[in-house]
Amino acid sequence: NTKHPLSLQYQAVQQGDIALTISATGPLQSAGTYNLSAGVTTTINEIDVKVGQTVKKGQVLARFDKTSLQEQVDVDQANVDGAQATVDADQSNLDNDNAYGAAQAQILAAQAQLSTAQAQLKSAQVQLSAAKRALNNATLTASHSGVVTAINGQVGGTLGGSVAAASGASAGSGS
Repeated sequence: NTKHPLSLQYQAVQQGDIALTISATGPLQSAGTYNLSAGVTTTINEIDVKVGQTVKKGQVLARFDKTSLQEQVDVDQANVDGAQATVDADQSNLDNDNAYGAAQAQILAAQAQLSTAQAQLKSAQVQLSAAKRALNNATLTASHSGVVTAINGQVGGTLGGSVAAASGASAGSGS
């Protein structure tokens, strides 16, 4: 049983700040990260933010070339118009066949042709809706308030994925 001598340190009490430094390695991640994508394939015309910049919900981040997007809307609208004309013609043929007592086989063939035309019209309308949505997405806005942490693209480049990442607390639901 060896006894160690008691050792005490003391000093006069002083008022002041305490500084503490913590050193660590590893990734640092914010509470929320939002990867933004325009959902279109087109050329980047302008990028309106920089890495490290604080942005507010709804703020314009980038604008994209609308030329090819508008051309696609025009092509798809023409396809819808053509498909509608085919449906109208096939309906008229079916009505005529019914009115003039055409053979049952001829009426069934006209009904099948009309059904096919209606399906093609529906498909053309879906493609037109998608093209209009892409055109409307030609301006990328911040879905949340935060800080821009990355920009994956450059003016003149082709958009093919996420354009910006923002970190920070959510200011509400995305747009």
